[in-house]
Amino acid sequence: LSREAPVGDPARHRNEAWLARTAAHAGDKDRGVALAQAALAGCTTPDAFCTQARSLAHYALASIESQRGRNAESLEHARAMRAEAEADPQADPRE
Repeated sequence: LSREAPVGDPARHRNEAWLARTAAHAGDKDRGVALAQAALAGCTTPDAFCTQARSLAHYALASIESQRGRNAESLEHARAMRAEAEADPQADPRE
């Protein structure tokens, strides 16, 4: 991703968030956390694509924390994901 899209590019961070979710589901939770955190740190604008990236990143982190038995942290990320969706209802993270 680094060669194709600079930090701050919403498409890059949306892909990081998708990869975070994929890594988590494949059992590579540490890689999933790193990718999700990169998506959250890099995508800070209020546009729909960044909102999607942040929602997906929080989804991945909520899943990982739940799998690790960290329910409070999982709930925190789930609430952050919901807040992102409420901030921009047009930003459907499933797209």
